[in-house]
Amino acid sequence: MYVSSGRDGSLMRAITCKVMGETFGFDATGVGDVDGDGIPDLLLTPAWSAISGGHTGRMFIISEAEAGEM
Repeated sequence: MYVSSGRDGSLMRAITCKVMGETFGFDATGVGDVDGDGIPDLLLTPAWSAISGGHTGRMFIISEAEAGEM
């Protein structure tokens, strides 16, 4: 999954998943400041995950500060 700047479209970060076949970053959206640190967070989901059995789901919440570090 690629995180691009909303200002100029430049690549901010490439994020990968270590689970083979998982469609990490299939959906991504801003969710506000979930952890209360004053920096917006992102919700990322794979369409399919085999971590807990076939066709189960997972979600990840990461700080936009982490997404911007390259």
